[in-house]
Amino acid sequence: MNNYNTLNKIAYQTRDYDEELNLIKDFLSYLHNRKDDSSGKQEHKIGYPLTGSPGTGLKLMPHSGTSAMVRQIQKAEHDLTSQLSKPHGKTRFLVFKNQKYTTIETKNIAFFYVRNDSTYIMCFNNTEYPLNKSLDNIYNLVPSDQFFRVNRKYLVNFNAIKEVEHYFLRKLFVKLTIDTPDQLLITKEKTHNFLSWMENR
Repeated sequence: MNNYNTLNKIAYQTRDYDEELNLIKDFLSYLHNRKDDSSGKQEHKIGYPLTGSPGTGLKLMPHSGTSAMVRQIQKAEHDLTSQLSKPHGKTRFLVFKNQKYTTIETKNIAFFYVRNDSTYIMCFNNTEYPLNKSLDNIYNLVPSDQFFRVNRKYLVNFNAIKEVEHYFLRKLFVKLTIDTPDQLLITKEKTHNFLSWMENR
């Protein structure tokens, strides 16, 4: 039971991995309470101690059970480890300006925006760079907890938001720490998602 208590603590303490850990916990609970049909006798409990920690890979080490069960556990472990090892969004972008290539760290980008059908990066220091990617493509690359698609032209960094005001027709007016070429308005349909993103990120 100590193993299951440990798994519960990990699941509650590690918000990002709750869903994956709960799936494994449920499966282990099923195995733990499984009847031994071959003997027809008392309940057969199988212990699966855990080693490691989230981010480094959880190691499931079965003491007993069929080879099929062992393979299922090992596959679940491999899938979870692969998920945890994926990078959390793109960390930098390659840009070309003044006949030179350089990289811009994502954390230094206040917002991405579209102007005259071209995409640009605006950094917190008010430096602007052209970027040869669509805003849709960028949206799929950056961390979703850090950037929000305000409208079809702007993708904004949370750290660039200064304040948000109510606007006409139940819209929201977003003010950033640096000036934007356009007024940033969030439609009433997006208002709930935006406020939830700001609160729960």
